[in-house]
Amino acid sequence: MEQKISILTEFIESLSIIKKANLYWGFFIAGIVGIIILIPFYFLSDYFWQMFSSALPNLFNLETGNTITIFFKEMILFLLKLIMNLLFFIVYYFLFRSILLTILSPFFSYISEKVQKTISGNEYNFSLKENLYFIKRGIIITLKNLFKEIGLTLIILLLSIFIPFINIITPALIFIIQSYFMAYSFIDYTLERNRFTAKESSNFMKQNKLSLCIGGALFTFLYLIPIIGIFIAPLITIVALTTFTLKVINNSLKR
Repeated sequence: MEQKISILTEFIESLSIIKKANLYWGFFIAGIVGIIILIPFYFLSDYFWQMFSSALPNLFNLETGNTITIFFKEMILFLLKLIMNLLFFIVYYFLFRSILLTILSPFFSYISEKVQKTISGNEYNFSLKENLYFIKRGIIITLKNLFKEIGLTLIILLLSIFIPFINIITPALIFIIQSYFMAYSFIDYTLERNRFTAKESSNFMKQNKLSLCIGGALFTFLYLIPIIGIFIAPLITIVALTTFTLKVINNSLKR
Protein backbone atom coordinates (compact mmCIF):
# COMPACT_ATOMS: atom_id res chain seq x y z
CA MET A 1 0.00 0.00 0.00
CA GLU A 2 1.37 3.40 -0.99
CA GLN A 3 2.34 5.61 1.93
CA LYS A 4 0.86 9.09 2.03
CA ILE A 5 3.64 11.61 2.56
CA SER A 6 3.20 15.11 3.98
CA ILE A 7 6.06 17.59 3.73
CA LEU A 8 4.71 19.41 6.78
CA THR A 9 4.84 16.19 8.79
CA GLU A 10 8.47 15.69 7.77
CA PHE A 11 9.36 19.13 9.11
CA ILE A 12 7.63 18.36 12.40
CA GLU A 13 9.30 14.97 12.72
CA SER A 14 12.73 16.26 11.69
CA LEU A 15 13.59 17.03 15.32
CA SER A 16 13.22 13.37 16.26
CA ILE A 17 15.55 12.40 13.38
CA ILE A 18 18.06 15.03 14.52
CA LYS A 19 17.94 13.56 18.01
CA LYS A 20 18.24 9.97 16.79
CA ALA A 21 21.18 10.77 14.52
CA ASN A 22 22.79 13.00 17.16
CA LEU A 23 22.99 15.99 14.81
CA TYR A 24 22.42 18.79 17.32
CA TRP A 25 25.86 20.20 16.53
CA GLY A 26 24.51 21.00 13.06
CA PHE A 27 22.47 23.88 14.50
CA PHE A 28 25.68 25.65 15.53
CA ILE A 29 27.52 25.02 12.25
CA ALA A 30 24.68 26.50 10.20
CA GLY A 31 24.20 29.39 12.63
CA ILE A 32 27.87 30.36 12.86
CA VAL A 33 28.31 30.29 9.07
CA GLY A 34 25.12 32.30 8.68
CA ILE A 35 26.25 34.96 11.13
CA ILE A 36 29.69 35.24 9.49
CA ILE A 37 27.98 35.90 6.14
CA LEU A 38 25.32 38.13 7.68
CA ILE A 39 27.69 40.68 9.26
CA PRO A 40 29.24 42.08 6.04
CA PHE A 41 25.87 41.79 4.28
CA TYR A 42 24.23 43.87 6.99
CA PHE A 43 26.78 46.68 6.80
CA LEU A 44 26.82 46.75 2.99
CA SER A 45 23.04 46.79 2.68
CA ASP A 46 22.78 49.45 5.38
CA TYR A 47 25.39 51.58 3.60
CA PHE A 48 23.63 51.42 0.24
CA TRP A 49 20.24 52.06 1.81
CA GLN A 50 21.48 55.09 3.72
CA MET A 51 23.09 56.44 0.56
CA PHE A 52 19.87 55.96 -1.42
CA SER A 53 17.47 57.25 1.24
CA SER A 54 19.54 60.42 1.73
CA ALA A 55 19.61 61.11 -2.03
CA LEU A 56 15.92 60.38 -2.65
CA PRO A 57 14.47 63.49 -0.94
CA ASN A 58 16.60 65.67 -3.22
CA LEU A 59 14.34 64.60 -6.08
CA PHE A 60 11.49 66.41 -4.37
CA ASN A 61 11.62 69.99 -3.23
CA LEU A 62 9.40 69.73 -0.18
CA GLU A 63 9.89 73.36 0.75
CA THR A 64 8.08 74.73 -2.30
CA GLY A 65 4.43 74.54 -3.33
CA ASN A 66 1.20 74.79 -1.41
CA THR A 67 0.12 72.47 1.39
CA ILE A 68 -1.62 69.99 -0.95
CA THR A 69 1.40 69.79 -3.29
CA ILE A 70 3.79 69.20 -0.38
CA PHE A 71 1.46 66.51 1.00
CA PHE A 72 1.45 64.61 -2.32
CA LYS A 73 5.24 64.92 -2.59
CA GLU A 74 5.60 63.44 0.88
CA MET A 75 3.21 60.61 0.00
CA ILE A 76 5.15 59.77 -3.18
CA LEU A 77 8.42 59.87 -1.23
CA PHE A 78 6.96 57.55 1.40
CA LEU A 79 5.74 55.06 -1.25
CA LEU A 80 9.09 55.11 -3.05
CA LYS A 81 10.93 54.38 0.18
CA LEU A 82 8.50 51.56 0.92
CA ILE A 83 9.01 50.01 -2.53
CA MET A 84 12.78 50.38 -2.30
CA ASN A 85 12.78 48.77 1.14
CA LEU A 86 10.98 45.78 -0.37
CA LEU A 87 13.37 45.60 -3.34
CA PHE A 88 16.40 45.86 -1.05
CA PHE A 89 15.05 43.01 1.04
CA ILE A 90 14.37 40.79 -2.01
CA VAL A 91 17.84 41.36 -3.50
CA TYR A 92 19.47 40.97 -0.10
CA TYR A 93 17.62 37.72 0.60
CA PHE A 94 18.33 36.31 -2.88
CA LEU A 95 22.08 36.89 -2.60
CA PHE A 96 22.48 36.08 1.08
CA ARG A 97 20.51 32.84 0.81
CA SER A 98 22.39 31.69 -2.30
CA ILE A 99 25.81 32.39 -0.77
CA LEU A 100 24.75 30.61 2.42
CA LEU A 101 23.50 27.51 0.56
CA THR A 102 26.65 27.39 -1.58
CA ILE A 103 29.02 27.58 1.39
CA LEU A 104 26.97 25.04 3.35
CA SER A 105 26.90 22.53 0.46
CA PRO A 106 29.49 20.17 2.08
CA PHE A 107 27.53 20.38 5.35
CA PHE A 108 24.20 19.60 3.64
CA SER A 109 25.72 16.70 1.71
CA TYR A 110 27.08 15.16 4.92
CA ILE A 111 23.85 15.69 6.90
CA SER A 112 21.74 14.21 4.09
CA GLU A 113 23.97 11.12 4.04
CA LYS A 114 23.78 10.73 7.84
CA VAL A 115 19.98 11.02 7.78
CA GLN A 116 19.69 8.30 5.12
CA LYS A 117 22.05 6.08 7.10
CA THR A 118 19.95 6.63 10.25
CA ILE A 119 16.72 5.75 8.45
CA SER A 120 17.93 2.82 6.32
CA GLY A 121 20.83 1.54 8.40
CA ASN A 122 22.97 1.37 5.28
CA GLU A 123 26.58 2.57 5.38
CA TYR A 124 27.66 4.84 2.53
CA ASN A 125 31.41 4.66 2.01
CA PHE A 126 31.99 7.05 -0.85
CA SER A 127 35.47 7.80 -2.09
CA LEU A 128 36.97 11.26 -1.68
CA LYS A 129 36.47 11.81 -5.41
CA GLU A 130 32.77 10.92 -5.15
CA ASN A 131 32.27 13.15 -2.11
CA LEU A 132 33.95 16.06 -3.86
CA TYR A 133 31.71 15.43 -6.87
CA PHE A 134 28.58 15.56 -4.67
CA ILE A 135 29.75 18.86 -3.17
CA LYS A 136 30.59 20.27 -6.60
CA ARG A 137 27.18 19.22 -7.94
CA GLY A 138 25.44 20.85 -4.95
CA ILE A 139 27.24 24.14 -5.59
CA ILE A 140 26.47 24.04 -9.31
CA ILE A 141 22.78 23.25 -8.68
CA THR A 142 22.52 26.14 -6.21
CA LEU A 143 24.07 28.62 -8.64
CA LYS A 144 21.99 27.37 -11.58
CA ASN A 145 18.83 27.66 -9.53
CA LEU A 146 19.78 31.19 -8.52
CA PHE A 147 20.08 32.31 -12.15
CA LYS A 148 16.84 30.54 -13.11
CA GLU A 149 15.09 32.09 -10.15
CA ILE A 150 16.36 35.58 -10.97
CA GLY A 151 15.37 35.13 -14.63
CA LEU A 152 11.82 34.03 -13.82
CA THR A 153 11.49 36.79 -11.23
CA LEU A 154 12.53 39.43 -13.77
CA ILE A 155 10.03 38.04 -16.29
CA ILE A 156 7.23 38.27 -13.74
CA LEU A 157 8.24 41.82 -12.79
CA LEU A 158 8.24 42.84 -16.47
CA LEU A 159 4.84 41.24 -17.04
CA SER A 160 3.47 43.00 -13.97
CA ILE A 161 4.27 46.35 -15.58
CA PHE A 162 2.09 45.64 -18.62
CA ILE A 163 -0.57 43.28 -17.22
CA PRO A 164 -2.52 44.69 -14.23
CA PHE A 165 -3.74 41.29 -13.03
CA ILE A 166 -0.18 39.92 -12.86
CA ASN A 167 0.79 42.98 -10.83
CA ILE A 168 -1.68 41.99 -8.11
CA ILE A 169 -0.27 38.50 -7.63
CA THR A 170 3.40 39.32 -8.32
CA PRO A 171 4.60 38.95 -4.68
CA ALA A 172 2.90 35.54 -4.38
CA LEU A 173 4.37 34.32 -7.69
CA ILE A 174 7.88 35.41 -6.72
CA PHE A 175 7.54 33.70 -3.35
CA ILE A 176 6.37 30.45 -4.98
CA ILE A 177 9.27 30.50 -7.45
CA GLN A 178 11.91 31.12 -4.79
CA SER A 179 10.39 28.41 -2.55
CA TYR A 180 10.52 25.84 -5.36
CA PHE A 181 14.16 26.47 -6.25
CA MET A 182 15.09 26.62 -2.58
CA ALA A 183 13.76 23.11 -1.96
CA TYR A 184 15.32 21.89 -5.23
CA SER A 185 18.78 22.67 -3.82
CA PHE A 186 18.10 20.76 -0.61
CA ILE A 187 16.65 17.68 -2.31
CA ASP A 188 19.29 17.18 -4.98
CA TYR A 189 21.85 15.78 -2.49
CA THR A 190 19.63 12.77 -1.85
CA LEU A 191 18.76 12.24 -5.51
CA GLU A 192 22.40 12.32 -6.55
CA ARG A 193 23.45 9.91 -3.80
CA ASN A 194 20.74 7.50 -4.96
CA ARG A 195 22.09 7.63 -8.54
CA PHE A 196 19.26 9.60 -10.14
CA THR A 197 20.10 10.77 -13.62
CA ALA A 198 19.54 14.40 -14.60
CA LYS A 199 16.30 13.45 -16.38
CA GLU A 200 15.08 11.37 -13.43
CA SER A 201 15.87 14.23 -11.03
CA SER A 202 13.95 16.66 -13.24
CA ASN A 203 10.94 14.32 -13.34
CA PHE A 204 11.07 13.92 -9.57
CA MET A 205 10.97 17.69 -9.10
CA LYS A 206 8.05 18.11 -11.50
CA GLN A 207 6.03 15.32 -9.88
CA ASN A 208 6.53 16.80 -6.41
CA LYS A 209 6.52 20.53 -7.21
CA LEU A 210 3.75 21.36 -4.73
CA SER A 211 5.62 19.70 -1.86
CA LEU A 212 8.81 21.43 -2.95
CA CYS A 213 7.12 24.83 -2.89
CA ILE A 214 5.75 24.13 0.60
CA GLY A 215 9.15 22.90 1.80
CA GLY A 216 10.94 25.98 0.47
CA ALA A 217 8.29 28.24 2.01
CA LEU A 218 8.71 26.54 5.39
CA PHE A 219 12.46 27.14 5.21
CA THR A 220 11.84 30.85 4.57
CA PHE A 221 9.36 31.13 7.44
CA LEU A 222 11.77 29.38 9.80
CA TYR A 223 14.71 31.47 8.62
CA LEU A 224 12.88 34.75 9.23
CA ILE A 225 12.35 33.91 12.91
CA PRO A 226 14.44 36.55 14.71
CA ILE A 227 17.82 35.31 16.01
CA ILE A 228 17.09 31.57 16.21
CA GLY A 229 15.95 31.21 12.60
CA ILE A 230 19.48 31.45 11.24
CA PHE A 231 20.46 28.51 13.46
CA ILE A 232 17.51 26.14 13.07
CA ALA A 233 16.24 26.61 9.50
CA PRO A 234 19.11 25.02 7.48
CA LEU A 235 19.42 21.82 9.55
CA ILE A 236 15.68 21.24 9.98
CA THR A 237 15.09 21.78 6.26
CA ILE A 238 17.84 19.47 4.97
CA VAL A 239 16.69 16.73 7.38
CA ALA A 240 12.99 17.15 6.52
CA LEU A 241 13.53 17.25 2.76
CA THR A 242 15.92 14.29 2.87
CA THR A 243 13.36 12.12 4.72
CA PHE A 244 10.62 13.31 2.37
CA THR A 245 12.70 12.42 -0.70
CA LEU A 246 13.60 8.98 0.65
CA LYS A 247 9.96 8.17 1.38
CA VAL A 248 8.88 9.24 -2.11
CA ILE A 249 11.65 7.09 -3.62
CA ASN A 250 10.58 4.07 -1.52
CA ASN A 251 6.96 4.60 -2.56
CA SER A 252 7.92 4.55 -6.22
CA LEU A 253 9.88 1.30 -5.73
CA LYS A 254 6.80 -0.39 -4.21
CA ARG A 255 4.62 0.31 -7.25
